[in-house]
Amino acid sequence: MIDTLVADIAKEGGTAFLVAPKIGPLKVKGGTLKADGQLAGSPSVLFDAVVAILMPERAEKLAGDVGAVAWFADAWYHCKTIGACGGTRQHLLPKANIEPDDGIVDPEDFMGVGPIRHWHREPEVRDLA
Repeated sequence: MIDTLVADIAKEGGTAFLVAPKIGPLKVKGGTLKADGQLAGSPSVLFDAVVAILMPERAEKLAGDVGAVAWFADAWYHCKTIGACGGTRQHLLPKANIEPDDGIVDPEDFMGVGPIRHWHREPEVRDLA
């Protein structure tokens, strides 16, 4: 799934940047991937949109990491599209006080929405007075 999404992003002229708790090889189902950036040094505000594809137990563990929770909260706050797998929806998004909307999509549907901003969130996340 991750390799397919990375290829689809490249096909559309984008660049995927894999973020993980640490840089280097990551064991994933079917092999390994190399993280391009570390969670603590690659804030979500640097990206046009974000996608989380995590095993449920990993999403549950990351929900206890304030940095990971803040990473998603920042993406939400900046009105970005968030591709969220089931574990992310169940564990991380609630911890970040994120209410699913049309900008929270399944990873399989991410390319159909892509890197647009969801400005309808703005009044929910900031005081525009």
